[in-house]
Amino acid sequence: MPKFEDLRDMLSDIASIDAEIIEPDSSFFDDLGIENVMIVEFMNALENKYGFQIPEGDIPKINSLSQLIRYINSKSN
Repeated sequence: MPKFEDLRDMLSDIASIDAEIIEPDSSFFDDLGIENVMIVEFMNALENKYGFQIPEGDIPKINSLSQLIRYINSKSN
């Protein structure tokens, strides 16, 4: 199961933003200014690294790393 720090670092690399500003509840769009294309790239990287695929219809429901972790945990149980 991915940890916050791992996801934060992955998101930081993809979006080219400082990992230190990414908080668990930082909004991808409002707080971090991440574009949709970067979120898709991030979700693809998540699938490649952890083998966990998020259906396209669920991606818009996930707006922070804490929401992503809750989503993964709910689908893994």
